[in-house]
Amino acid sequence: MAKLPFAARLCPYTGSSLLGREVPLAEVEPRPDSFFLVETSGRAELTPREMCAVESAAAHHPHRHVYVLLTSPTVRLSGAAAAVAAKRRNVNFKHVPFESFVAGTPLERVWADGRVAASSFLVSHASDLLRFLVLHRYGGTYLDLDQVVVRTFPDDVPNFIGQENSKYVGKYYYST
Repeated sequence: MAKLPFAARLCPYTGSSLLGREVPLAEVEPRPDSFFLVETSGRAELTPREMCAVESAAAHHPHRHVYVLLTSPTVRLSGAAAAVAAKRRNVNFKHVPFESFVAGTPLERVWADGRVAASSFLVSHASDLLRFLVLHRYGGTYLDLDQVVVRTFPDDVPNFIGQENSKYVGKYYYST
C-alpha cells in the first residue's frame, strides 16, 4: 500500500465535512513570552483533556498568549474548545503550514532528506521537529497537550526543561 503524501498524512481531515463551527486558522504571529502547544496528527478538534491543558496554561498566565498550533487548517470549536475559547481571551488557535514553517531553519536539512516524512512515526517525529522550531522562531514556553499547569511559571527563569525523573529529561515542557 502506497503512503499518502505528507500533508494528507498529517491532516487527513482536510476537506471533510465536520460538525460544529469551523474556524479558518491564521498563520502564527510571533509573540514574546507565549505558550505553545502543538497538535500534529491533523485533527481539527482537541479532546477535553487536551483543552484542560490549554485552559490551565491560560488561567495561570492570563497576561501571556497561549497558542494552540495545529497542522489542520481549521479548528472545530465545539464542546470544551468552544468553552475555553469563549472564556480565555488569551487562547489562540493557529495553523502551522509545516513544510513552509521548516524552510530556512536549522532543521530544514533534517526535513528535506525525506526520512521524517517517510517515517512510520510521522506524527511523533513531526511533533518533535515542530516543538523545537517554534521555540527557535519565537522563544517562549512549549507544553505538551497532556501537561496541566498547576501554578504560575516564574518570569525570572528564562530557560528551563522538564525533568521526568532523576535519570531522564522529559520532552513535555521547556522554555527559552
